[in-house]
Amino acid sequence: MPVLMRGRKALPPGRRDRYRARMRYAFLLAAFILGMTGWTGWWYYASTRAAQSLVAWIEAKRGEGWTIEHGRVIRSGFPFRIVLSVAEPAIEKNELRWSAGLAQGAFKPWDFSHVIVSVEGAQEGFAPIQGERRRYTLETSRALASARFDAAGRALRADAEFLDVALAFEGMEGAIKAARLDIHLREAGTGIDLALAINKADVAAFGPTPLGPAIAEAALQGRIGEAARLADGMEAWRQAGGTLDITTLRLLWGPLDLAANGTVAFDSQRRPIGAGKAKARGYEETIDAAKSLIRSSEARLLKIALGALAKRDADPRPYVEVPISAQDGRLFIGPAPAARLAPLY
Repeated sequence: MPVLMRGRKALPPGRRDRYRARMRYAFLLAAFILGMTGWTGWWYYASTRAAQSLVAWIEAKRGEGWTIEHGRVIRSGFPFRIVLSVAEPAIEKNELRWSAGLAQGAFKPWDFSHVIVSVEGAQEGFAPIQGERRRYTLETSRALASARFDAAGRALRADAEFLDVALAFEGMEGAIKAARLDIHLREAGTGIDLALAINKADVAAFGPTPLGPAIAEAALQGRIGEAARLADGMEAWRQAGGTLDITTLRLLWGPLDLAANGTVAFDSQRRPIGAGKAKARGYEETIDAAKSLIRSSEARLLKIALGALAKRDADPRPYVEVPISAQDGRLFIGPAPAARLAPLY
């Protein structure tokens, strides 16, 4: 029988097995140490590359006219993630400004194409509202976004989730609130596919509204045309022929249960213009609630016209399917004027 030699002496079988076990453990420990050393080096290299890419992106945007400020950038997340924490980031372009206390970008060391961004603390800045640049404050219990990029660094899609939203503008009493806000964007040629959903919104900060302060649900799916011009501001987008093609709009607000589709743009006075179709339930109660916006003669005409078009299905509430349009600052349901439209930005 062969024996294991140690120096010039043969080891007994028991000691030989223990020796082999120690050698296996030593080999595994050495492999683990080498692997961790290599992975540590790779993580450090990848995190350095990520930080350099962030600096390059900032410089590129500054060259495009963006104003970007930030505090210290810290790398963390070892061993399985790379997290870049940016203190006090602030971004400004044209009339828009955004800032926060802390922003973090996280991704896998072997995959830079997928980034998850979170924001801590109140977000604030400025936005154009009806021709005025107003300060806003946005508070959330959770603000999380995810983005995917191609090999050239172009964004292919982005998704965002906000919980317990409170948005307040300068001069507004109180805040616009929502239990949840979801936004999904995907590149589509020269446009962007958009999906937006808001749950349990409170719009009392706008003041008394005909349909009440609580919006149970608002959801929209569609496509933003000429989306690249949005980076230059809403007015540049409008002048370039920007449109919003709405595939589906769903609104549950007070007595109104609405589903609609169509195309929307803005006229030279920044008022909505467009046309589409709508299916609505609770239309009579909605007309009654909107008496402050509609002349009594228009309300009577509208009720008669819609009543003649009403249909029924399994739902006990009748519904109407009618064309809708917006032109010259007025909203029309069929041929009847329904409400006045103000500039939106």
